[in-house]
Amino acid sequence: YAGAIGVFSGGGGNICPAAVVKLYNLVMEKKYVEAMEYYRKLRPLLVAVEDHGRLSAWVKAATSMSSPNNVGVPRKPYFPASEEETALLRKVLVEAGII
Repeated sequence: YAGAIGVFSGGGGNICPAAVVKLYNLVMEKKYVEAMEYYRKLRPLLVAVEDHGRLSAWVKAATSMSSPNNVGVPRKPYFPASEEETALLRKVLVEAGII
C-alpha cells in the first residue's frame, strides 16, 4: 500500500472494503498496535493478490468471492484467475476472515 494522510489505496478496497475501512480507522485513531495486529491478519491476502503479477485477475476473482456480486473477469488481454489461483485466493480469504 502507498499512502499519505487521508489516502489508502490498493486492491484490498475492492476485495474487502469493510476490512480496509476498519484498518484505516484504527490508524487514524492512532491505535497503532491494534492496527498492526489487524494488518497482520489481512497481510497474507494482500500479498497473495499483489505478488503474483496478475493483479487484475486476482482482484476480480477475490472480489467476486467476497461480495454478493460477480464482478466478472478482466478484459483482454488479461486472463481470468485459474482454478488453482482461485483455490489459493479462497484459502487466504477464509484465513483473513473475509469469507
